[in-house]
Amino acid sequence: MKNVMNGNSALVILLTSITAFAIACTPRADAPSKAAAAGTPGESAPQAPAKPEEAAQPGGQPGTVIIGGAMMINGVLDSHFRLTQFAGSNSKNRETELAKDAFVIKTDLMPSEKDALTRAQADSTFVRLGCDADVHLPAFPGLTEAKVDLSFPIVNIVANTVVLCGGARDAVTNDAISIVAKIVYSNAFGFTITGNHAKSFSIVTQYFGVNAGSSVTSETTSLESSPLGGPQISIWASDIQGDGEFRILSRGADFKKAD
Repeated sequence: MKNVMNGNSALVILLTSITAFAIACTPRADAPSKAAAAGTPGESAPQAPAKPEEAAQPGGQPGTVIIGGAMMINGVLDSHFRLTQFAGSNSKNRETELAKDAFVIKTDLMPSEKDALTRAQADSTFVRLGCDADVHLPAFPGLTEAKVDLSFPIVNIVANTVVLCGGARDAVTNDAISIVAKIVYSNAFGFTITGNHAKSFSIVTQYFGVNAGSSVTSETTSLESSPLGGPQISIWASDIQGDGEFRILSRGADFKKAD
């Protein structure tokens, strides 16, 4: 066989050689890149993902506040009263959200409270709580004074009239104080009950006379001793009169890290 070559054949051979060389020098698509493996100069190494922020530990809830009767009309608190209630600060020193059941509107008295109020209306005694001996009290015709011993853990007062005066502004150690009276007068009265949710202060009255500035405060000693909140405050009044203001304050304990 003759080897025949002309100009066109030479060109075809030349082009075929160039194409084969180009294909041989082109890297495969799936071949690893040396540049990629070595990394791009100037770029930092990948960073580890940031740790999620630690959740805040909540502060303590305040003592539950329960009100009823004429104290709340159409969702509005009677103008004689001012309510302040807040939970303690959390582990990040921010305000803890107040629990939904921290404030309760009472729609009716319990049977035992109704019975006690009926007895109070027929009673012929008056009681003064926190009043110094030299405090001048108005005359209560037909009523005699009954003494109350506050040294007992639980104090239940059922009387026709109860007068709350300013001498009780110091914190008390009673576990529970319950006042049921036909008439309750408050005059510069201040009362602080400290502890956990097992303690309470309550008033049930047909008539509440609010005179001068008075207050009842619920406080917790610490979050560890009061994990479920502070002492409960409950007030029911069918009628409210007077030119004073009665403040109700309930606050929870702040979160504190263990030493």
